[in-house]
Amino acid sequence: MLEASIDLLELGRRIRCAREINGRSQEAFADVCRLDRSYFGEIERGESNLTFNILSQICSGLNCDLASLTKGIPQTVAAPQKTQLVSGCLPITKRGPMFSRRFCEKKSRVQSKEIWRSFPLS
Repeated sequence: MLEASIDLLELGRRIRCAREINGRSQEAFADVCRLDRSYFGEIERGESNLTFNILSQICSGLNCDLASLTKGIPQTVAAPQKTQLVSGCLPITKRGPMFSRRFCEKKSRVQSKEIWRSFPLS
């Protein structure tokens, strides 16, 4: 798999997780972002290389900035970062939160919304 594909998969996974935390269906969220549902599905699956404008529309729908959604993409090889546990969640590095399937599945919707709101936007 190409590096760009891995990065698109990670971005799509983060977008899907944030959408699910907000409690919206794929179709409803695509409408909010003024995107076709099938195109939005391709983005979430990492199959489509989205433009800056599309990413901006998605971030607007998620009420977050581009940096908080894309922090750590592309992944670089660096010295290990110190991590901290926040009320039993996955470790959050100094570089920001990393969304993962485990994060989305293990937390209740209320806990996830509280955690999502606690992430720094800058």
